[in-house]
Amino acid sequence: MPGRFSVLLILLSLLILPVFSVTAQTPTPDPACIGMQADDCAFFKDSQAAMAAVKSFNNPEFSIVLGGSGGTSTGNTLMLTGSGPMLVDDGQITALHLNIASLEGDLPEGTQSTPGEVIWLENMLYTATQNEADESISWTGTSTDSGGAELLMGVLTGNLLFDALRQPQVAVTQRLDDEEIDGQMLAVFQSNIDLVTLLLTPDILSGLESVLQSVPPDALGGSPGQEVNPEDFDIGGAIPFLAFLLTEDTAYVKVWINPEDMLVYRLEIVFDIVLDASSIDENAGVVGFQYELKTTLNEHNDEFIIEAPDEFEMQDSIGFDFSTFSSDVLSGDSAEGATQIPDSERYVVEESIAYDETVTGTLDRVNQMDVWGLQAQAGDVITITLKAATPDSSLDTKVYLRDFDGAELAFNDDHESTRNDLGIFDSLIEDFEIPADGEYRIVATWLTETRDGDYELTVEKNN
Repeated sequence: MPGRFSVLLILLSLLILPVFSVTAQTPTPDPACIGMQADDCAFFKDSQAAMAAVKSFNNPEFSIVLGGSGGTSTGNTLMLTGSGPMLVDDGQITALHLNIASLEGDLPEGTQSTPGEVIWLENMLYTATQNEADESISWTGTSTDSGGAELLMGVLTGNLLFDALRQPQVAVTQRLDDEEIDGQMLAVFQSNIDLVTLLLTPDILSGLESVLQSVPPDALGGSPGQEVNPEDFDIGGAIPFLAFLLTEDTAYVKVWINPEDMLVYRLEIVFDIVLDASSIDENAGVVGFQYELKTTLNEHNDEFIIEAPDEFEMQDSIGFDFSTFSSDVLSGDSAEGATQIPDSERYVVEESIAYDETVTGTLDRVNQMDVWGLQAQAGDVITITLKAATPDSSLDTKVYLRDFDGAELAFNDDHESTRNDLGIFDSLIEDFEIPADGEYRIVATWLTETRDGDYELTVEKNN
């Protein structure tokens, strides 16, 4: 569902949108004005105070670019555009209604770029998608008091980030040259963010630790058979090391202020981060993350009425859970609460494999899994090997054996065998006894886009 996919990007962008209403609740400490002249610092603070009094504003046009790359992956990029109003009370966004004009880029399989809408109001999040055939709108609603929504709402309000931005040494603000936009000369300020210092502020660090606790141990790495326990992972100690890995660290908030009313009329957020992770994992190489938000603000303090849809389908969960996060979540098919695609439809056999045969394929952002059909008899004992095609590949495989209906029978991520022909990230299902005659499905997939590449799949009959 494109609406449910779009909302994840919107929520990420809203981490930034309330920046001036939230940060203006208390005076900006003088260290934030380091490098600015006194009159420029006073101007900037006056603008923060003016934005703190704003009760509503409109985003006539916003755009979001979200991208990432790493290892052998060529990366992927998503682009979202839209518009809509937001209501503010005491420096907090209390309601919003955003229209999604377009969603483009490397979309998860099954996701469409049709228009959609998002409403957040009174602890409910509503998402809508448009039917391409008759242009009708269908709504779903989710309580923001349930599931993994608490974390998302913390992101939505911006409290975690902007409390941190008020801390000394997190950001240094400077005044740039004024710019003329639509016939009006606007003052331009840019707050450059120190990423490591930002992550080490108490609220951000606490938020990261809470996220870490929900991550499965096998997702944190470690040697085969020696999974990392989230409780034993010292994220506070790891963050300073990030500074040694960064090869590019661009993070800033840029605003355009009208001197006549001291309000912000344009906002730009950029996080462009590149780090060399080869010292941690030689296969990871250079890893990049890009986030860019650009929005125009107008109609400050106008009267906007935001109402819940008359009819909607209630969902149990927003479908955002770090412990089950995957491309399925992005496309609206989370493990909890969202509409599920039946396994028989999700795992459709594309090609067949026979005993003692080796087949090849490629796993990447475009092709995230291959499903191979296997004809087997009850009592057959088989071994399934899924490995990178070359020893120098960064591919991190996962293999599933499923029955005809798609139900999981066996799974392996990183094998723990003593076989010399397998790398530590290759997968092995060993000595599995087939329960009944029929066709089975072998699903070849991967861990993450930073570990894509060519693979070899072999099925052996052991008896």
